[in-house]
Amino acid sequence: MIVAARAGEEAGRGLAVVVSEVKELAAQTANATSQISGHVGEIQSTASAVVVAIKVIMSTIDSMSEITGAIAAAAEEQRNAKREISRNVQQAAVGDSHVSPASLKLRSGHRTRCGFDPGVHLREISFGGRTTSQAGG
Repeated sequence: MIVAARAGEEAGRGLAVVVSEVKELAAQTANATSQISGHVGEIQSTASAVVVAIKVIMSTIDSMSEITGAIAAAAEEQRNAKREISRNVQQAAVGDSHVSPASLKLRSGHRTRCGFDPGVHLREISFGGRTTSQAGG
């Protein structure tokens, strides 16, 4: 019986060691679980911040797209205005080339009828939009 008691005592000590190790492993598992939970919380927080940042970036891109569209529209309007101005200048030049010969004929005829000698050198003087001619030397 003494041998049996000693065997029981050793088994009890062995069981105590196992129980102690199980308790230590349980504590380590609880600590690791707590750390993992903290990391998961940090990841969730970071993911939420990333979602907000992506929304801000998307909003900025939308705004830039609208601005780019407005700039493109303004540039198109400027191109159209430039074409219109160029066309008007060309039409004015064509009109001026038609008016100039007629004006010269009219002036020449007027001078002759008024007694001016067309061979005399004339100097034109402009007053408030009206042009007058004076005989010069």
